[in-house]
Amino acid sequence: MSISVFSQIGIDTQSPAPSSVLHVDGGKDNPSSGLPSSAMQSNDVVITNEGWLGAGTISPQGVVDLKSNSLGFIPPRMTTIQRNGIPTGNRPPGSLVYNTDTNYFQINAGTDAVPVWKNLDITSLTINRTVLYQKGTVQNVGTSPTDLTFNLDAPLFNNIPNGYITKINSTTLGLAPGKTYKIDVDMGKVEFSDANEMSCNLMEDNTVIGTASLLPSNYSLNNWNNSPIITAYINNNLSVVKKVSIKCTKVTGNSASFTLDIPAKFCVTIMN
Repeated sequence: MSISVFSQIGIDTQSPAPSSVLHVDGGKDNPSSGLPSSAMQSNDVVITNEGWLGAGTISPQGVVDLKSNSLGFIPPRMTTIQRNGIPTGNRPPGSLVYNTDTNYFQINAGTDAVPVWKNLDITSLTINRTVLYQKGTVQNVGTSPTDLTFNLDAPLFNNIPNGYITKINSTTLGLAPGKTYKIDVDMGKVEFSDANEMSCNLMEDNTVIGTASLLPSNYSLNNWNNSPIITAYINNNLSVVKKVSIKCTKVTGNSASFTLDIPAKFCVTIMN
């Protein structure tokens, strides 16, 4: 004959969590009936019927569930010599330590018999990622400010994760918050029909952050910096998307034409 007995153990609590076999109320602040509040649970530890461990929560959602809004998780910290001294049988694949000699989290990517400790190098997924666009159509620019169009639907190169650089329209890109961006623009080949110059501005929202000064071939102008290149940095520390575009204006005279012989290019690199 066998007798099965089901019970709960509550330590310093009169109302153990319904799903627990062991419930410890470290702060001795749980109510005499009903469930404790989130604040009360912050000092509780439970083991559920499934054998799951919860600390800071009475409803763990995994084998081990630690909840806190004031303290972090501290894994075993040890030197390289101490790590290498972990005996066989106690270092299965996936074992995690913090190596105080290297200041890296390390995980055993080998076996228990032959451990291979790999650094968990936490590197940004966006650092030095780039997208490159170029003009896809011929475009004339006169004396009225004109936004340059780029083939924003088909970049020449792009290894930036989705969501950081977005197309607003055919002339404008959106830069997501929380990143620093490097903008490089090469105005390419421009055909002039007269001897009058043109200015192109890189716009951050409605602010000029860089200028390219373009002159016809074999033409010079005092105090005019003839350069087809614009480089600027944008630190988007706001909570909204920043818009970037290129606006060109012929100073006077006839219109000039952005050709496809050497197309203008628009490059954005995320720096962090």
